[in-house]
Amino acid sequence: LSTTFSNGVFVVSANHAGAGKSFAIRTMAKERKAEYIPVPVMHSQGLLSKLVHSTAECSPNSTVLLHFDLYDTVEPEFTSTLFDLVFIGLLDDHSSGSQFHWHPKRTTLAIEIPAGSTVTHNIRICSLIPQCIVEITGTTFVTSHDEL
Repeated sequence: LSTTFSNGVFVVSANHAGAGKSFAIRTMAKERKAEYIPVPVMHSQGLLSKLVHSTAECSPNSTVLLHFDLYDTVEPEFTSTLFDLVFIGLLDDHSSGSQFHWHPKRTTLAIEIPAGSTVTHNIRICSLIPQCIVEITGTTFVTSHDEL
């Protein structure tokens, strides 16, 4: 699923806050020549409308990286929403008829989890998705303004 059947699905984590998880995801978008779309997730309510709105101006054939920045406040019920999004490829609101689906060959899903949180324990699906652990090292620490 991660790269065989899609453009990539990853959980991005770090052992320390400020290690550069978001920076690593933005760098990934640049390397893939993908349009970077941040999606902050505090809870599952409103995620569908947020996705529809944030991707509305994207060209249907463009390469996109969706950066789901999960907060500590995400409830365990978000597991089913994330499962539908990652494995089914679709979020659907039966009452409004609104839907969001992503094209597997043109979309990368990067799911950032907060350092030192219980999100991976509460959102169990995160352990099934390939992991990208960001570490602070001499080669990953950026001090050049151009690289930022």
